Amino acid sequence: MKYTKPALSLVDQADLLISRGMLPTPAIARRFDDLTGPLMAKIKSNSKESKSLATLRDTLLPKLLSGELSKTKTYVEKENRL
Repeated sequence: MKYTKPALSLVDQADLLISRGMLPTPAIARRFDDLTGPLMAKIKSNSKESKSLATLRDTLLPKLLSGELSKTKTYVEKENRL
C-alpha cells in the first residue's frame, strides 16, 4: 500500500505559519507595502505601456512593410503640421 501525506487545509497552514512566527508583524507588512507599492505601480504602468506599444507595432509594421506607409512620408507630414 502506498503512503500518502495527509493534506492540510489552508486554514490549518495559516495557523501553522502564525504559530511558528513566520508571518511578519503588521508594522513590517506595512513597511514592505510602502517599499514595494511604488515598484508594483511601475510594473503595472510598464506592462500597460508595453501592450500599447505592441499594438502600435502590430498596426504600423505591416503598413511599413507593404509600402502603404513610408517613414519619409510620415516624417514630412509631421513637419508640415508643426
